[in-house]
Amino acid sequence: MSSAPADYQQSPTTFSAQRPGPMPPPSEKPASNRDSYTGIDQVIAPAVPVHHRSTSPTPGTDISSGASSERPKPKVTFDELKEKYRKVKREKRDLEHKTEQLTGQAHRNAASIELLKEQFSESERMREERDADYERLQQRLEQVQIRLESREQEYDRLQANFISHMRAIRATDDDLSTIRTKLANLHGSVAQFSMGLKKHIVDRKQAGKAFARVYPHLDTWVTAKDLEAPVIMQLTEKLVNDALIRVYVAPGIYPGMHINSAYNELSQWMQSRGADDGVLRLKQQLCYLIARDRTPETRAEIASAQKLVSDQLFTSLLDIYPSMENVMRSKIDKFIEKAFDLSLCIRGQEVDVKVLPIKEGDTFDTRTMAPDYKGVAEGQVKLVVCPPFEAIEGDHGFLLPAKVICLP
Repeated sequence: MSSAPADYQQSPTTFSAQRPGPMPPPSEKPASNRDSYTGIDQVIAPAVPVHHRSTSPTPGTDISSGASSERPKPKVTFDELKEKYRKVKREKRDLEHKTEQLTGQAHRNAASIELLKEQFSESERMREERDADYERLQQRLEQVQIRLESREQEYDRLQANFISHMRAIRATDDDLSTIRTKLANLHGSVAQFSMGLKKHIVDRKQAGKAFARVYPHLDTWVTAKDLEAPVIMQLTEKLVNDALIRVYVAPGIYPGMHINSAYNELSQWMQSRGADDGVLRLKQQLCYLIARDRTPETRAEIASAQKLVSDQLFTSLLDIYPSMENVMRSKIDKFIEKAFDLSLCIRGQEVDVKVLPIKEGDTFDTRTMAPDYKGVAEGQVKLVVCPPFEAIEGDHGFLLPAKVICLP
């Protein structure tokens, strides 16, 4: 049980001495503690409180125990309080530091949000500008497409007019690409024709003598020994090709026409005066008229010229293949007829289709030559089977390489 306050523990005498006012004589004894200092003429002193034991149990107190219900508080040293104070102070500093960090982060986040808002606004503005630009470009594209369609229609009209004009001045509808194809096909047919005659070779020595009469400069090679069958076929192909090429490059406006002499004189006269364009137009107009001339006189002149060339070629081949008279005649006639038609196509062009001059003994040229029959792509040309054809017009044109036999 706790003791009374210090003031209450003092004796009445001591307490009275410390209080102001009159005190009763020391001989007088109070009747009781509560009635002390209660006289009328005396100063009232504070009553001594009566202490009663509490009957209600204190939380955490074992009421069954007979001992005191109050436990002594653990003593805390100054160092422990000091350490707790420091710990609380550190925690306070940590909390303040974290608070500052969070506050700074919040400020930075707010600034980032503002920046993002500005960027978003700028993006929206740019998107609106792009949408507007897209609309403008779309409108311009539609306008350009309309103009393009109009230009294409105009181009189609110009092309149709040009084709119509070229048809009006050209003998045929051919151009350089179709002429190249026709040349390749015709001379390819000649190669097949020559290979088909292999089994009809009767006398190789006689064949060598026949070729020597046509090509005297090859006499030593073709008569030195019996020719191999592939070489005879190559010489046969050369013989037919040369006959066709003479048709292509024949002087005059067209082989066999009686106006060739007059045309040659007139074209030379115009060229001497610098009228090359006039010569070209004159040639094209005359070829155009010949291609559409169905009069008996013109047809007879052309047929006579074709027969003359065919007879000459047939006679040369008959010495080599005497047993192929009927078969060779019909095929040779077809070759000559195609050569005459192709000659008219070539002469009606604005660009000259040239036969490039090469001969036996020349050095092999990879640009204008291609090796044939066991030949090599180098060395000296032993035999020109077919010369090259070339037609160049700016970036357009063609080149058909020559077929040659080369020996290293």
